[in-house]
Amino acid sequence: MPNHEKLGVFFGCTTAGAPHLLKGLENFLSKAKIEYVPLGKDLCCGVPLTLAGYHDEAAEYVKKTADKLISTKITKMVTSCPHCYMMFKNEYPEEFGIELPFNVLHFVEFADELLKQGRIKLKNRKDVRILYHDPCGIGRRGPGLYEEPRRVLESCVQVVEADRNRVLGTCCGGGGLLRASLPKLAVAAAKRKIQDDVLPKEVDTIVTSCPFCTLNLADGAAEIADKEINVFDLPMFLAEQMED
Repeated sequence: MPNHEKLGVFFGCTTAGAPHLLKGLENFLSKAKIEYVPLGKDLCCGVPLTLAGYHDEAAEYVKKTADKLISTKITKMVTSCPHCYMMFKNEYPEEFGIELPFNVLHFVEFADELLKQGRIKLKNRKDVRILYHDPCGIGRRGPGLYEEPRRVLESCVQVVEADRNRVLGTCCGGGGLLRASLPKLAVAAAKRKIQDDVLPKEVDTIVTSCPFCTLNLADGAAEIADKEINVFDLPMFLAEQMED
């Protein structure tokens, strides 16, 4: 990282509230020897308010969040949550008129950068087969970050594609407040996705790049009695593949 760069890592509510996801991201950053300002463990991007239709309340909240972020004087910020990413990149300037004075990256972009720069070393485990699930927020509803996570994963494991992937990938049911408001329906959607997209490929590991997807797919996998499916968030998975 250049000397003039001050990196912030925005963990977000969902990652901060799930100990295994938080530990996975922190382990990755530690193993990669990344110096950063920790943000968002007790700070929300405001997306739940916007999704619930509380625009005025959201406007007030995001202004406070933006002020806190700006006060840190960071020059770049990374988040592993697509909801946070889309809020900071799109909703803050377009919906609330707030231009953050630093670049915002999703974790998949950051990890791809680190790999290209030779700053992370991953074990060669090409005998391991995983299926990558494209989150809606950085995929078909977002900037189309399809190749970045695949490049990183393909450097260490074998990536198996679902028949419907990238822009045609289907939602796991974890986003849009569905998991919070109708959890049974959200988990049913995840179970259906695993049955349709994962089981036919005969893989037992799913990797994704969204804490909501990770948690919801894990709950859906738990509903499948005759097959054990492991679900990893990308930072968590990469931390396990990194050479010491």
